[in-house]
Amino acid sequence: MQYYIKSVVTLKQKISGPEDKILKSFFEYFDDDPLLAIQKSFLSCHFMYKVKNNLECSEVHLAKNHSQIKSIIKTLIKSLSEDRFISRFKEQAELFKNEYIRSRELPFIKDDFINSVFSECQNYLSNVCIDEEPDDSERAQYTIYKQIFIRIVVSFNESYINDSDACNYFFTLYQLDMSESTRIPPIHNNSLIISQFSEYAKKYKNVSFSILLKWFTLIYELKFIFGDINSTFDNLNLTR
Repeated sequence: MQYYIKSVVTLKQKISGPEDKILKSFFEYFDDDPLLAIQKSFLSCHFMYKVKNNLECSEVHLAKNHSQIKSIIKTLIKSLSEDRFISRFKEQAELFKNEYIRSRELPFIKDDFINSVFSECQNYLSNVCIDEEPDDSERAQYTIYKQIFIRIVVSFNESYINDSDACNYFFTLYQLDMSESTRIPPIHNNSLIISQFSEYAKKYKNVSFSILLKWFTLIYELKFIFGDINSTFDNLNLTR
């Protein structure tokens, strides 16, 4: 999949109908296992950022065609909060390691170099802002999905979403059809969740969806490929 994504981006080719069907079938294979679901989300985010960002993706495009974003959000909320994932995340860290890369390739690369690369990536992403926003007809739904995804990315950097109230609230927002309602429902006895949600929305209002996709892939690579599952970006700031 990585080679396919690279070739499509390099050759600047659009995805054909048959290829799109094959990709959907490929990603469906990952749905039943929460560990594989995380990998599916990584590949999906990487695919959307690399392919669509280079060929056709913009904030306006994502706002009008948000079905893939919605699918990624649903997968992440379910898998990052599922007991099976959290248990295996804590107790069986070796399941997440790309053993071939870690045993054969990484020993030749110094940790200082790896850390410097991730630091440069962090600095770059923190300074990229939205260059174009959707119009009012798509803004409400786009804003809800973006706010949920921001919270997911921040939580993923910390570990996982180990809060059933937060997950329930995310699902409530996720299921809203903002074309029919402009009112976000209240959540009882969870003022802290609402406060944090509002704080993130205000703090990261200038971060684009495509950059959030890249943040997720970068955190995944840090945890599961080049570092370990306890690796985090200290003082994570999605945008300055």
